[in-house]
Amino acid sequence: MSATLATVSYIGATILFILSLGGLSNPESSRRGNLYGMIGMTVAVLATLFGPRVTGAGIPWIIGAMAGQHADHGERDRRHDDERGEIRTKL
Repeated sequence: MSATLATVSYIGATILFILSLGGLSNPESSRRGNLYGMIGMTVAVLATLFGPRVTGAGIPWIIGAMAGQHADHGERDRRHDDERGEIRTKL
């Protein structure tokens, strides 16, 4: 991906993030705001992964950081449920 395309992608992601915040301020538009935020984050991550500054050696680091962040959130959710005394069951 060229530097120009990466820059345009980041600007588009920024606009989607701003629209996301505006959508989250109202209960009726919160679903649309969440959607804008998810699309903006996807665009930003893809622009970073395929941008001109990331080499082949950097991609595993980015994927590892994302996987580690995902694992941390799962552990935090379990601790939060335990503190409230709730038990989650898997179906």
